[in-house]
Amino acid sequence: MDMEKIIIKYLNKEASELEIQELDSWLEDEANQKTYKSFVKTQYLIDRNFVPKEQKAPIVMGGAKRQERNKKNFFFLKYAAVFAAFILGGIFAYYNITNQNNFRESNQITLELEDGTLEVMEGNEENFSLRQSIILNKEERKLVYKENTVSSNKELQYNTLRVPFGKTFEVKLTDGSEIILNAGTELKYPIAFFDEGNREVFLKGEAYFKVAHDNSRPFIVSTNQMKVEVLGTEFNVTAYENDEKTKALLVSGKVLATPKSEKDSVILSPNQLAEISGEEIEVSIVKPEKYLAWIDGNIIFINDSFEVIKNKLERKFNVTIENKYLALNDMKISASFETENIDQVLQTFQKYKAFNYKRIKNKIIITKP
Repeated sequence: MDMEKIIIKYLNKEASELEIQELDSWLEDEANQKTYKSFVKTQYLIDRNFVPKEQKAPIVMGGAKRQERNKKNFFFLKYAAVFAAFILGGIFAYYNITNQNNFRESNQITLELEDGTLEVMEGNEENFSLRQSIILNKEERKLVYKENTVSSNKELQYNTLRVPFGKTFEVKLTDGSEIILNAGTELKYPIAFFDEGNREVFLKGEAYFKVAHDNSRPFIVSTNQMKVEVLGTEFNVTAYENDEKTKALLVSGKVLATPKSEKDSVILSPNQLAEISGEEIEVSIVKPEKYLAWIDGNIIFINDSFEVIKNKLERKFNVTIENKYLALNDMKISASFETENIDQVLQTFQKYKAFNYKRIKNKIIITKP
């Protein structure tokens, strides 16, 4: 009997004494211990219903060597695992190539000030002030605006924060709201909000919002396809221009999600996900781990197409991936990674379906085996 079946029986308390002895012997090898933990991690995801039962698939035993670290995690076990199932049908995607290339080519976090001045958020070891009301905290990788400041101008003045692929960054606005920007993200926001009316920011990419409560001034996140309106809550918005759908995930409180067409609106409760494509809006109940893992530098795929995975890997690792092996587009993949580099991630995928790849600087070309 192969070891995968023995492990499944052991986890279900169905293994015989002989099988337990065989498992104990197998676990004496340190490499097998890592593989075992990878397998258990995958089973954990399945048991938590991250994957619909009808789409569960064989697990590939494998995992990459990693260093231990003390860091907040959204899930319990800390080892990579991957399982996948073939599906029929093509994958629809569209791209804004120019915008994506800008994020790839720029390797620095930048802040465009209201007068057009471009400041680089990296390179200096010490904290420093960009303006009288803006402080850059280097240790926390955080831009902090002086709180309780309101705009006295007739028109709002805006700053634009841009985070390239491969990095994340945080900003705290004058109203006390905190925002974490994922890789490949642009956020435009007022230097200071008016003392009445909406608090509106504009997002391209992905960000996690912890909004300061203010009943008199709703907080609005505007993207190309959707607006999310709140009073005070925590939520995640994904609005990359090369993704088919714009998504809003509510963590706490309530938000109002509205398509750009303003045809329909939905009020989300915690753990609800709104997905908008064109004028269509869909709401589902989800486990937030998949959508929030990036905040801790992790990445989780749950029944994602290879096209979706490719886009996420490009943003996280600041690479360009060219897939010349179209058979990969016919599968759904579920996997979780923490400290793995791009080579370790691809090598884990290779354990499920064979393919070749080569790297030329920051470009990866995938070909048929």
